[in-house]
Amino acid sequence: SAVGAYPTSIPGTTVDEDSSDVYPPTFFGQLVKKWEESVTLPKDIPTRVVKVRTGVVFGNDGALRSLVPPFRWGVATVAGTGKQYFPWIHIRDIAGIFDHAIENENVTGILNGVSPEAATAMGTPSVLLRR
Repeated sequence: SAVGAYPTSIPGTTVDEDSSDVYPPTFFGQLVKKWEESVTLPKDIPTRVVKVRTGVVFGNDGALRSLVPPFRWGVATVAGTGKQYFPWIHIRDIAGIFDHAIENENVTGILNGVSPEAATAMGTPSVLLRR
């Protein structure tokens, strides 16, 4: 699933995996809602369901490889105001979340696959931009 399940900003409000019915009326909010509803099983079916809401996954390839060069060349732009939150996670951490969910039968419901540190486009942690 994806963090598109959450509103982009609610001043003074924290939303997390316990905020399960906050799908915003945006394209991505409704897409995530339909995606998550598609794996909701009737209560009488004894199958465990875990929904991992991921942010942008960074590692040695993928999104990071595409994002860093424009910053290094001095031609990068920031979408919007740059103050909106940018949920991210490292590939090893998201793999660990999936592994934990698979290996532990007591894990059910929604897990957030994002870093514990909230970042904005203007305040992206420098660890992501280092070589």
